[in-house]
Amino acid sequence: MSSNAESPSSKTPPPSTGSLPPTATAHQAAVDEISKVAAEAIRAAFIKPSTSVDIDPVTASNVADSAARIASARSPSPTSIPAGYTYLLRTDRLFSCGRLGFWLCGCPDLYCATRHHRGHLTGSLPTVPQAAPVLDAETTASLHSQAVSVLNVKALVPITLDIAAANYSKWRGLFLVTLGKYALTDHVFSNAFYPNHAHWLQMDCVILGWLYGSISVDLLETVMTPNATARLRNSPSLTGSPALRPPPSLPPQQAAATVLITGDYLVILDDCSHFVWTFPLRLKSDTFPTLLRFFAYIKTHFSTTIRSIQCDNGREFDNSAARDFFLRNGVSIRMSCPHTSPQNGKAERTLRSLNNIVRSLLFQASLPASFWVEALYTATHLINRHPTKTLKHHTPFFALYGTHPSYDHLRVFGCKCYPNLSATAANKLSPRSTLCVFRSYPTDHKGYRCFDPIYNRVYISRHVVFDEHSFPFAEKPFVDSCAANLDFLEDFSLQDQPAAPPGFTTKIQDKAALADPNWRAAMEDEYTALMANNTWDLVPPLPNANVVTGKWIFRHKFQSDGTLDMYKARWVLRGFTQRPGIDYDETFSPVVKPATRQFTAFSLNKSLYGLKQTPRAWYNRFAMFLLSIGFTEAKSDTSLFVYRHGSDTVYLLLYVDDIVLTASSSNILRWTITSLQKEFSMKDLGPLNHFLGINVTPHSGGLLLTQRQYCLEILERAGMSDCKPCLTPVDTSAKFSTEGSPSVSDPTDFRSLAGALQYLTFTRPDISYAVQQVCLHMHDPRESHLTALKRILRYIRGTLEYGLHIQRSSSFDLMAYSDANWAGCPDTRKSTFGYAVFLGDNLISWSSKRQNTVSRSSAEAEYRAVANAVAETSWLRQLLHELYAPPSKATLVYCDNVSAVYLSTNPVQHQRTKHVEIDLHFVHERVDVGAVRVLHVPTTSQYANVFTKGLPSPVFNEFRSSLNVRCSDVATAGGC
Repeated sequence: MSSNAESPSSKTPPPSTGSLPPTATAHQAAVDEISKVAAEAIRAAFIKPSTSVDIDPVTASNVADSAARIASARSPSPTSIPAGYTYLLRTDRLFSCGRLGFWLCGCPDLYCATRHHRGHLTGSLPTVPQAAPVLDAETTASLHSQAVSVLNVKALVPITLDIAAANYSKWRGLFLVTLGKYALTDHVFSNAFYPNHAHWLQMDCVILGWLYGSISVDLLETVMTPNATARLRNSPSLTGSPALRPPPSLPPQQAAATVLITGDYLVILDDCSHFVWTFPLRLKSDTFPTLLRFFAYIKTHFSTTIRSIQCDNGREFDNSAARDFFLRNGVSIRMSCPHTSPQNGKAERTLRSLNNIVRSLLFQASLPASFWVEALYTATHLINRHPTKTLKHHTPFFALYGTHPSYDHLRVFGCKCYPNLSATAANKLSPRSTLCVFRSYPTDHKGYRCFDPIYNRVYISRHVVFDEHSFPFAEKPFVDSCAANLDFLEDFSLQDQPAAPPGFTTKIQDKAALADPNWRAAMEDEYTALMANNTWDLVPPLPNANVVTGKWIFRHKFQSDGTLDMYKARWVLRGFTQRPGIDYDETFSPVVKPATRQFTAFSLNKSLYGLKQTPRAWYNRFAMFLLSIGFTEAKSDTSLFVYRHGSDTVYLLLYVDDIVLTASSSNILRWTITSLQKEFSMKDLGPLNHFLGINVTPHSGGLLLTQRQYCLEILERAGMSDCKPCLTPVDTSAKFSTEGSPSVSDPTDFRSLAGALQYLTFTRPDISYAVQQVCLHMHDPRESHLTALKRILRYIRGTLEYGLHIQRSSSFDLMAYSDANWAGCPDTRKSTFGYAVFLGDNLISWSSKRQNTVSRSSAEAEYRAVANAVAETSWLRQLLHELYAPPSKATLVYCDNVSAVYLSTNPVQHQRTKHVEIDLHFVHERVDVGAVRVLHVPTTSQYANVFTKGLPSPVFNEFRSSLNVRCSDVATAGGC
């Protein structure tokens, strides 16, 4: 050791008080030696600020804790000492004032600690007079507690100036004045040194308290807080000390890890190389298994073992499994005190740096918080390649691997990129790249992770073109993935497809379902059925494969009377993550028309619910079998299959996976069911009485179709189970306008109820017009529309027992009524048309709809309505031919507008009708071939008025009865 100040070696150190245990003798000798160096260095800094001190690191490395702290004095941050030590301040680089300042040192013995304090004030180490009384341990501890308590009482400090970076000289002058004011100058600068005298020691502790009390508030916590990382560095089992660290070009022969876990990820820091590993965690309980894998990784890649761990006070490391592992492998673990994160300071500081980088990466690219894992990987990748002053401006990568990292592959996080997708292209005409967002650098591939924001998938590619000045998420938002599935060309259909029956899916969590034996049995049944059908094979996923995940859907199935029938669990795939043209091509779901029916992964061998191609795959499979046993597919409705052999006839209706069968004899019906059961796993539910929420009740005159239970469910959802009924579903003066009424508070409930009412119109044509008018405003529902919707519900409440009667009839002749409400929409002035088609005496098809264009006259609006009715009857005539029941005469279409009737037989072209030429030619053609006759009917007998406007109660009731919407026989007997 060397010093420009006067050497204190001539001073005689005070003798041992005898209070130290024998095991501390070696440690005490080391501290005594360091105390001499510290005293001279501090005295030189306090009295001669220009003096510099150099301490031999070899000597320092031999004196355990205190020696190592002296040796590391050149580090940029103040070194700390274990709990229970007395703290002194060093100010050289902390305040950047060019002076060495005060050394931080200490000892668990008060005598030694006091001598350190005396040394930093005077540099003298006199002999204690033999006559001085020796303090016992209790008195010593009491005085030490007084000194520590003084440190926390700023009000007792007589020095008004807090020490800071730029006022060291002024602070020193004020401190000397304060010492003179209290006659304590001799206490500091004289050679009298009496650490065993109670009064002298008490004054010494007071001065020590003044020293601490004059530290500025923002630096007080830094000075007074122990630093556990500094202690780890000086442990013989670690390689963190600068004097003991191996050259950066060599791998560490023994390792120490500093561990920190946050709520989301685990941070592991190598104390030697400062290399950082991060591991995102799903659960905190994954921490210890992750650490075990990291131990194996270090042993395999670096042929070394981790000998010591510094971690926080989390229970992930303080449990029987962890402690048993550490004990068996000889790993020492040091945990922070509760709520004392600075004891794990190095890892905490690394965590702060990582979080700062992650936030910066996300903000500069305008990426959502869901990208935090990729940003964390990128931040870790960058921080390990960034030079650090602690490693003499080397990188952690160089310190760990001995080679300099390459920076050629670095790209701007979140920028626009185009990966090469040639290997995964569906065909030769498919694009070879797509717009993506650069996410991170994969550790298991030599390439880049690129995120496709449109189809929500990740590509890993080596060949990527980057546009580092463009950030897709900072620009206009991408088209939602659902938009890729929209059809921009509207398909023309002669018949409106009905809304799928609302399923009323039971909302239940998977955990709750697993706890219920009924749901668990349903899940086991579903799984057994999937395995029996050989639905999938367990295979490793392809690198660029779009793995579609799935979920359980739970549903209560009810009988026609509302009682619980069964628990239904179905495993459904998330088909919305599929990409059209890549993951699937064509889709189709067999839905019978109303009039007709009255990162393992699984390689799927068969389609599952949820996939885009599943409905078409199921339909193709089912249709191929039916065709193989003699059925023919109806051209008018692909959900209808007909079997005809001699006098035997079978009709089969397919609605997704629900089947309705009817046959001319019981033998042919039994043969059909047996054939289907041999090929498919299905359940025979017996005679038709409940189908898709519709109750089918046979009676002496035919069938009654009702949806009473469904009506009750809708009323319960709306909270109107006990509402007051009304006579009609719509007011005669109602105008469904968007003006003059505020928006509803919850549009979601409005849309849900309106959609549910749409399915109710299947057996309740009397509410078709009212429901159609309400549904026109689902995009922007107003309070007036909500009032109209509630009126429909009140009408339903009073007509729960009503349904559609299907009577026995020998006639297969078609008859239609068409009507239009010219310019009925107050906002667009478009007309509303409606029609009702009868087969014999039975209503089989109806519609209420707003016309697509504005009509210039009532005749034009009526004629467009006639054209739609003719189109519907033309389709029905074709259907009857395929059912082997062709109509015997022309279809009669009744219209209450004379001009429209004349146009159908004499399509004279003039200025007011030539723009409807297509409709004119279509109707006239059907009239010419004798398939249709358009006739006039008085308004009082125009049943289609129910579908175009609100009617008074007497007229409405009459027309409703004419449409065969009536009470059931049981309800009638009870006074319906």
